[in-house]
Amino acid sequence: MKFLNGVFYRCSIVGAVLVFLFGCSASEEGYSGSGSQVDGASNLARDDRPIQPELGYSEEQVQQLEKQAQQEEAKARQSEGKFFVGAVNRAQQAYRLENPEFASTMEELQIILPPEGTNYQFEIVPQPAPTLSVMATATAKSEGIRSYAGAVFVLESGARESILCETNEPSQMPPEMPAPPASRNDRPQCPTGSSPL
Repeated sequence: MKFLNGVFYRCSIVGAVLVFLFGCSASEEGYSGSGSQVDGASNLARDDRPIQPELGYSEEQVQQLEKQAQQEEAKARQSEGKFFVGAVNRAQQAYRLENPEFASTMEELQIILPPEGTNYQFEIVPQPAPTLSVMATATAKSEGIRSYAGAVFVLESGARESILCETNEPSQMPPEMPAPPASRNDRPQCPTGSSPL
């Protein structure tokens, strides 16, 4: 009782229970105890060290997590462009089996694909020799995502080869027309600034 009489609390009763969280402290008037929890809380409240972000992550870790989240979001958006070009490539190969030339429009291909998606503008690009090759593009409508180009070629043997190219960096310009195979054993080649998928 003598000990309690010598202490004047600056916190409410509830605040005293939560003293560690709120940094409330008891006055040291008449108190001769050795290093109490209240003193520790007061010292903690006066600590000038920077507070770490939530969940204990450092600022660098937070930045890495945000970058990873952005990359995952970009991949999800890019799936729209890859799907379109891949679907057109497959449809063109089937169309060419029954026709002397590749299709120059979506209507000719008779597949239900819109000319524009949420993230991309789509286009079939006829080539000077429509019996031998055709191109399709998916052009990004906004920054932060990559663009795509696909092509189908008819070889001298009558076989068909296709390729899907992705820009190496986010771009609102699709790759140029891929190069046809240089020989029977070669594959089509993506232009500079893009890579095959």
